[in-house]
Amino acid sequence: MKPLKSTKLRQSARTRDCTMRIPSVCNFNSETVVLCHVSTKGSKGMSQKNDDSFAFFGCSNCHQWFDQRTGDPLERAEAALAAVSETQSIWINEGLLITK
Repeated sequence: MKPLKSTKLRQSARTRDCTMRIPSVCNFNSETVVLCHVSTKGSKGMSQKNDDSFAFFGCSNCHQWFDQRTGDPLERAEAALAAVSETQSIWINEGLLITK
C-alpha cells in the first residue's frame, strides 16, 4: 500500500514548536521545524517514508537525534510516540486530521 502523502500536513510543520523537545537536544527554534517521519517495519530509508499522518513536528536538532538511531531505542520510541500523539492532536484540533 502506498503511504499517505499530504502537502497540508507537511506544510503545517512550518514555524511550529517542536513536539519532541528532547532535553539537552532541542533547540526550540521554530524556524528549523519540519515534519519528521517515524519509520516502521517496511518504511526504512530516505526514499521510503511512512505515512505523513505518522509523523511529528521536529526541530533540526531533535530530527537529527531521532534519525541517527543511536542510543537507547526505547527512549527514541517513547519520545516519538509522545511527539506523534501531540502532533496528531494539533491536527485534529485544526481540522487537518479528521476522525469519525
